[in-house]
Amino acid sequence: MANNPVTLEAALQLMFSSVQPLGVHEASFLDAIGSVLAENIIADMDMPPFHRAAVDGFACRAADIKQELRLIETIAAGYVPQKQITPGECSRIMTGAVVPEGADVILMVEDCEVSDSNTVRYLKDETKSNISLRAEEIRSGEILVPAGTHLSVRHIPTLASAGRTTVTVSRKPKIAIISTGDELVEPEYKPAPAQIRNSNAYAMSAQLRERNLETVYLGIASDDMIQLNKKMVEAEKIADIIIFSGAVSMGDFDFVPEVLRQNGVNILFHGLYAKPGQKTIFGKKGKQWYFGVPGNPVSSFVQMEFLLMPFLKKLMGGDPEAARQFKLPVGFDYKRKKGRNKEFLPVKIHKDGYLEQIAYRGSGHIHAVSQADAFMILERDVLEIRKGEWADVRPI
Repeated sequence: MANNPVTLEAALQLMFSSVQPLGVHEASFLDAIGSVLAENIIADMDMPPFHRAAVDGFACRAADIKQELRLIETIAAGYVPQKQITPGECSRIMTGAVVPEGADVILMVEDCEVSDSNTVRYLKDETKSNISLRAEEIRSGEILVPAGTHLSVRHIPTLASAGRTTVTVSRKPKIAIISTGDELVEPEYKPAPAQIRNSNAYAMSAQLRERNLETVYLGIASDDMIQLNKKMVEAEKIADIIIFSGAVSMGDFDFVPEVLRQNGVNILFHGLYAKPGQKTIFGKKGKQWYFGVPGNPVSSFVQMEFLLMPFLKKLMGGDPEAARQFKLPVGFDYKRKKGRNKEFLPVKIHKDGYLEQIAYRGSGHIHAVSQADAFMILERDVLEIRKGEWADVRPI
């Protein structure tokens, strides 16, 4: 299928069809952030586990709120009530504490008057219960977090509440990154004439680390078949996924496709109806995957987000469609001459909720991504979008 462009949607399906499970392992729930759950997390107790005070105040019977109440006990959080509430009685209670037997309301402390003789008078005519009932959030045995969930920080409190400090998750892939190009120098060096600093490898690493995925950067391979092959062999010893930045097109020094073929990689696609990133390549050999993106920085950034990230979710057993994408009104007119490709345009989301145009001079314009906070998506065959129309957008 090499050199035959496919749509982004078709590319994703080809990538998904190549997935083989990486296996599962036990991990600390904190270390599991960025992994995909391989088991259902079940509640081992009701939540709340008892009728719980939702406010600071006085626990009593609703039938008694219009009479003076005798204070019989103070109940702190973590304390088991010793006395039952009977008619005409109340207990001082703190937020989160166990509601004593016999009480069915909590009178808020700021709405009460306490006398020197340890009696309490409610200053209003009615009240809510102010009680969180046992099991109103979840019942013992119910699923708290289902298998297939891509774990993030927001799941940690739930796991902790269920006592699950260790969970079974899919193994994260090991990822190696190789940059290509004689023109590249690492960021710490000042480029000589005809050279540029290597930004792609570090952008890719950051995109992956933001998802709690570890990467190994293997440095820059020169525009030479032998050097590139050497780097790839090195990567194959340590990684499940090998990413190439640059040398994926059809120029005289674009050796990645040929090196992949010579090493027995099955090329699933080479070329996309997508802009930027038209010459993106993807292949598989055994239990390893190979992903190459053009060297222009916006191209690599876009295809990492829209192709590789969904693939990684699928590879780890998660939902590849769980991307934050929605529609917003466009605050500018935009025209293009050809609609052959699906296009991703860096934009800003204005504070008033519409898309704002920024300076963008093509896939080599590295600073456009840092100035943008989203990509506006134009589908194939759409040549124009007018101010006020709605467009698909994906936040960065």
